[in-house]
Amino acid sequence: MPSRGLDLPSGGPPQIAWESLDPVLLHAITWFASVGPHKWHGKLWTPSLPLPTPLLDFHSRPLSGLQNVPSATSGTNKQTDKQQAPTKTTYNSSTNGMGGNKNHRLLPPLLLLSTFTCSVLCAMSAVYAASLLLFLTAFFLRPRISLSATNLRVGYYSETCPSAERLVREAIRAAMAREPRSGASVMRLQFHDCFVNGCDGSVLLDDTPTMVGEKLALSNINSLRSFEVIDEAKTAVEKECPGVVSCADIVVIAARDAVALSGGPEWEVRLGREDSLIASQEASDEIMPSPRANATALISLFARFNLTVVDLVALSGSHSIGEGRCFSIVFRLYNQSGTGRPDPAMDPDYREKLDALCPLGGDGNVTGGLDATPTAFDNQYFKDLVQLRGFLNADQTLFSGGETATKEVVERFSRDQGAFFAAFVEGMIKMGELQTQQRGEIRRNCRVVNDRRPTAVFSEF
Repeated sequence: MPSRGLDLPSGGPPQIAWESLDPVLLHAITWFASVGPHKWHGKLWTPSLPLPTPLLDFHSRPLSGLQNVPSATSGTNKQTDKQQAPTKTTYNSSTNGMGGNKNHRLLPPLLLLSTFTCSVLCAMSAVYAASLLLFLTAFFLRPRISLSATNLRVGYYSETCPSAERLVREAIRAAMAREPRSGASVMRLQFHDCFVNGCDGSVLLDDTPTMVGEKLALSNINSLRSFEVIDEAKTAVEKECPGVVSCADIVVIAARDAVALSGGPEWEVRLGREDSLIASQEASDEIMPSPRANATALISLFARFNLTVVDLVALSGSHSIGEGRCFSIVFRLYNQSGTGRPDPAMDPDYREKLDALCPLGGDGNVTGGLDATPTAFDNQYFKDLVQLRGFLNADQTLFSGGETATKEVVERFSRDQGAFFAAFVEGMIKMGELQTQQRGEIRRNCRVVNDRRPTAVFSEF
């Protein structure tokens, strides 16, 4: 029975596009043709060990592109197929592989590999040798990993997976119904993903024995959460459109949906990202700001990504929803800037409330609302900053940290929610287009890179 996955020509030699072959495969063919074990029997070039019976029919087909040339030790260019001495076969790149005696018949490249396999593993049966041939074939014909997309656009999956955005929104809605805080947690994933080597889904990767990922980075450990919500969205999308929608895109869609479902603005997301093959705790630690960061440091950080002061203040407004840990604010309450005293830029009544929530020496994982309305996306966050009721130091410093540029934007957003919404959408789109040029893929499971082990392209002989 003919093998599946390999379409043999009905007549004439198969044409090989040598320039399209994997360089490793081409090297293996050239080397084996030069030194591999073989012997001549009349006009047929036959391997030292017999091939599996179903392949013998393919064995005598002529191959265009490779030709026999005399052995370097023959001392003549007139050797013909009537001579019984072994000859060597080479690939001549300058002549496109043509040259020598055109009457000789050779095995196609993949069967050269089978000959090599059979020769080296002479103690194995033909069945086992054929199995290894399939493994090698799949390896050399594996698909290339493409570069991450650079041209993002609205409606990217309109033809390949038109239900993708609907499925993600349904998953986010269900998660927020179970736990309202999960909306803010999901939105936060985009920030922590995009700022570290671009929006590539690297923040979702679990650690491996050879890679320490971003989940244990200082700004993420015991803080970043709701990874299971992305898993649920991915599962739903994979069931409908397997291998099409990237985890990086799901994070961006989910962040938009979390804002909209919390009462915030809607916007069209530009899609077409690919998922990274690696993650880096070190990169995250170097980039992500500390809760202690001041406005000056934040302005410098955002400028590295071509994000303006308005972008900084608007995107900080993501803290309109969600909660923060006591661990992130105890220094403000008891030892601001090493003074042994609380932060003076804090309303006394608000500080008293936080003292009760986060006592010195208490549980650092206890959480409190980042603003007075932690489940509603609105401009209350900015009103709180003006009233010196910011939860995080990095938030309050936007108003009271001495930077006039950020203070003015905070005041404007505290008065005009529409202006905040418009600037937030613009900032999210700009941040979502931070991209890497590293090689990427479409992960099947957002927590791990795809298994790169080859699979056989033949199902049977």
